[in-house]
Amino acid sequence: MPHAQWRPLAKTASAGAVWARVTATPKQLTIEPGAGLPTVSCGGPGTAYDAARAASAQRTDCSYTYLRSSKGQPHGAYQMTVTVIWGGSWVGSGGAGGGLPDVSRSTTFGVRVAEGQGLYG
Repeated sequence: MPHAQWRPLAKTASAGAVWARVTATPKQLTIEPGAGLPTVSCGGPGTAYDAARAASAQRTDCSYTYLRSSKGQPHGAYQMTVTVIWGGSWVGSGGAGGGLPDVSRSTTFGVRVAEGQGLYG
């Protein structure tokens, strides 16, 4: 998830002089890599891939590295699910407000992983 999208979102609705503002803030990102592999949970989106750096120098605090190709998986891909948990709050024109229950949103997609082998000698 790009850092630019990891930010609070707010919307205000009004009817005459009465209004209410709701703010949703991303709290947690969870990566389920599929095939029973360990889940990764993060408090943010991590560090984006930087094409200017070598692959060995890429580091992020929120990622998953597959150690095997996806060839043996159904449809040749791992089924990854990414979930973001959002916290919410509201405030109204009369001064009332408070917290809202957390909401989670998920998406699942196929991740194809290739494996390369070389001979040394």
